[in-house]
Amino acid sequence: MARILSATLLSIASATLVMAHEGHGHSAAGQGNSLWHYVTEPQHAWAYVAVIVVATAAMLFRWSQRNANSPADDLS
Repeated sequence: MARILSATLLSIASATLVMAHEGHGHSAAGQGNSLWHYVTEPQHAWAYVAVIVVATAAMLFRWSQRNANSPADDLS
């Protein structure tokens, strides 16, 4: 239960911090929440980096587990 509560609070807090910069509701109508805004704003880059790091770590972990469990080639 504590793990779920911690994850929920962390996700709410991070979303609040991201919404605290210029561009959300301060520019022309509709531009602050467009896909282009999220792709080009440096404030959102940490989320992309985090997703790439986690995905890479997961792939490397699965690759290392698969190689560790496969039988070694016996050339004798």
